[in-house]
Amino acid sequence: MAPYWKRFWPRMWRDAQPWARDNIGWACFMLVAPAVGVYLRERRHDIDWTMIRTAVWLYLATFIVYGFVYSIKTVGKLDSERATESKRLRELLEVQVAVTGMRGDDPMIEPSFVDGRKGALGGMPYLELKNRGTSIAYFVRLRPLRLKERTVEFPGFSDSISPTDYRAFYVDAGNQWGEDRKADLVRVMSEEWNAYEDSETRREILIPAQIDFEDDVGTRFECNFDLLYHGGKGWNQPVDFKCIECRNLIYRRIPKGITPTDNRA
Repeated sequence: MAPYWKRFWPRMWRDAQPWARDNIGWACFMLVAPAVGVYLRERRHDIDWTMIRTAVWLYLATFIVYGFVYSIKTVGKLDSERATESKRLRELLEVQVAVTGMRGDDPMIEPSFVDGRKGALGGMPYLELKNRGTSIAYFVRLRPLRLKERTVEFPGFSDSISPTDYRAFYVDAGNQWGEDRKADLVRVMSEEWNAYEDSETRREILIPAQIDFEDDVGTRFECNFDLLYHGGKGWNQPVDFKCIECRNLIYRRIPKGITPTDNRA
């Protein structure tokens, strides 16, 4: 943006010129022009130059006062334009840029891996989504996992998750291992791990994952994270060993009405 003084003088001249030209300049010209015309036509004719000089000085004083008053108005107009432009840029920023970081009153869904196989009754591994924010999260869902050779989904969504509450999300891997194993997230990650040529020596793999949710006014949120799989090494040693972990959590706050670009592609 140009320096203030470079914007001030052109704006003041543009706004103030028409009135001053029509009401001061033209009136002053019409005062002096007849006297000059008479003088040029008949130089012996008496002209009241004192009256003319007095009128010109009055017009000059009026012009100075007008300039002072209009300079104050110009300052106000420039400030108003600056405020309007700042508001426009803020609105443009909100509709074009997905804001990172969360506010203190936002819901915040945090994922973690739970190995249901370790329970007393056994079960399937799943992802637990817990609301660690201060407000209710609505329409919580896990996006499909895009693997090397296929895509698997976490069916359904949760209407709402209150602060400190949580929901379990099971994967739908299809019935390739039988109906009783289709929700086994560890089997899915193991299959993905084996799809790598260096799986025998690879220590771990990272699979991008994403959670979508909203607040009560329709603001959208994303939690982007990585599912880290250790290749099944270290099962039950130590006791709290997790072959899958949720790492690298990054949150995005997306104003209502925006379709953000996928920063995980």
